[in-house]
Amino acid sequence: SKPPVDSSNVDSLQRGLEVLRCFEPGEGVLGAAEIAHRLALPKTSTYRLLLTLEAHGFLRRTPRTDEFGLDTECLFIGQAVLNSSVLAIQARAVLQMLADRFSTHALLCIPERHRMLTLVHAIGARTPSATVGTGLSFPVEGTAIGNAWLWAQPTAIQSEWLARLRSTSSMPVKNPHIAAIYQAFHDLEITGVSHSLHDSRSGITMAATPIV
Repeated sequence: SKPPVDSSNVDSLQRGLEVLRCFEPGEGVLGAAEIAHRLALPKTSTYRLLLTLEAHGFLRRTPRTDEFGLDTECLFIGQAVLNSSVLAIQARAVLQMLADRFSTHALLCIPERHRMLTLVHAIGARTPSATVGTGLSFPVEGTAIGNAWLWAQPTAIQSEWLARLRSTSSMPVKNPHIAAIYQAFHDLEITGVSHSLHDSRSGITMAATPIV
């Protein structure tokens, strides 16, 4: 017979994984207080999780501070995912061809909770560098990548997203994100491509299409 599962250990594992999720690309370190705030956990519980992850090589602490950053064990796991993902392996050559042909950045993104995660990134020859790359995530709302993904989803999922946007907006009837989504859906129906200017990275214009 299997040994009983200690629910407290399961909860601790889940919370530890949520700590790692707190770090966005570009965030070198986060303070213990900020991580506790993002997780809505007491600072003492958060600090115990941080020390455990540090001891096992998933986090590193800045000397003489309460700031932590991701460490090498995270890279090991991430690289293993990329090397074993059939989707990533098959996409690399196609994305590189597109990036070289149009002198641009080509991304393959997948849904990850309420965001779109970059699984593969290719950059064309003589293409200027930009703040994009593997591991970078984008919001669904307000981006061409998110709109293209949402357009390809069943009606029930689209309705859930639109309802969530309305519930979090101060002007649910004229929510600009909802208007942009409907415009993107129209563009995708006509041309197969969605366009947007990603506001948080000024000057970067995105074009996206869903793939199967």
